Amino acid sequence: YYAIRAQKGENIVELNSKKGKTSKNTSPKKRITVEETIDEIINSMSHETLKTFVKQYALEDKHLRNALKIHAASADDDTDNSSLYKDIVTSAFRSAKDRYGFIDYSRAPRAMGPVFELLQKADEFMINTAYEQVIQICLAVIPGVMKAVEHMDDSDGGVTEAIHWSLTLLEECAQNLTDSKSKKKLFDQCVK
Repeated sequence: YYAIRAQKGENIVELNSKKGKTSKNTSPKKRITVEETIDEIINSMSHETLKTFVKQYALEDKHLRNALKIHAASADDDTDNSSLYKDIVTSAFRSAKDRYGFIDYSRAPRAMGPVFELLQKADEFMINTAYEQVIQICLAVIPGVMKAVEHMDDSDGGVTEAIHWSLTLLEECAQNLTDSKSKKKLFDQCVK
């Protein structure tokens, strides 16, 4: 396919040597991005249809389900989401195991993905001073990854990075907590 293009003002002339056709376009078309396409689709759906679609695929896809759980986590310090966070970490490792129960090098990033998403959420909570949620996430991540590393090839360092990130966040929480009761509670939770 060889095309010869000549531009005169706003007219574009294209000659296709295989087909011998000439076509004139008065204005070049703007490329639509993937984001614009998705926005258009979402905006054309009713709220109820969109909810049904998300629910259906979240039930079928573990990754979407975990992303939805992480996104919906509340910054309310009074809410106990620790079991939710533990479930996300556990299911991430469970879904990445092979038939022998091992997570090899190629599956390790997939296993660590939801863990890193949780830690990113913890960073957001830290910015919003939702320290209790940060603590709950870190205390779900550390034991979860410590248990998983026993049956995992962690030569890419994902587990180490997750533990370091969690400990750094816990340290920031300890520095930012003002009352001694909250600091004692954090200490007691870490010692458990």
